[in-house]
Amino acid sequence: MSGPVAAAVLLSLLLAGCGQNGEANKPGPQILKDSARALLTAHSYKLQGIVPVSGGSGRFTFEVGGAHLGAGTFSMGSLTFQLDEIKGTDYVKSKTLWAQADGGALQGLLANKWVSIPADNSLAQTLTSGLAALTSAKQEAATILKGESLATRGPIGTFGGQGVVAVNEGSGSTATKILVATSGTPYPLRVVGHGKDYLNLSNFNQNFGITAPKGAVSLVQVLAGLSAGFGSGTRN
Repeated sequence: MSGPVAAAVLLSLLLAGCGQNGEANKPGPQILKDSARALLTAHSYKLQGIVPVSGGSGRFTFEVGGAHLGAGTFSMGSLTFQLDEIKGTDYVKSKTLWAQADGGALQGLLANKWVSIPADNSLAQTLTSGLAALTSAKQEAATILKGESLATRGPIGTFGGQGVVAVNEGSGSTATKILVATSGTPYPLRVVGHGKDYLNLSNFNQNFGITAPKGAVSLVQVLAGLSAGFGSGTRN
């Protein structure tokens, strides 16, 4: 066996031993399809990124523990808050949110406390309007596939110590680059948008131990107390 041929065979054996999944040799659209399918099989994962908000950028970290189950921290402009979603109820904790929501009355009662809000409440929906697309694997997969028909395979590299292949979608302000794992399950590991926007995905199928915060104050009860003329909002 000649030197170059032997080297090629040795390299293929080494790659196989490292668990290469074949994505690096597939066309862009197929890589995205495989990546979206892989994401849908994940029971849990961690998100971390920067997203555009009015007047700048917002940062967040969120652990998705399953359907309608997650916990994270958000910094959106001047507003910083913790947000947990537990099976139909949102839990929010913030020093500043309530001043913006009610100009003072709620701020005095709820600042820096865990507050429970039914997920179908209008305020909860406002807070989580952009979160659903991030915490839903189905919606995230759909986003990955949005431009898959014209996607092109990019270079091979590494991200977070793991081999990846880049896939490019769109151009100009709509350009998106998705880094897909080239070993093991072909999860999407990073989505890079226009400017500084990005989304990292990691910690697939880990148990985050997400539970409802103890001692949370009910926003519904607080609002009922205020409307009835009671200032404490702590009635049962």
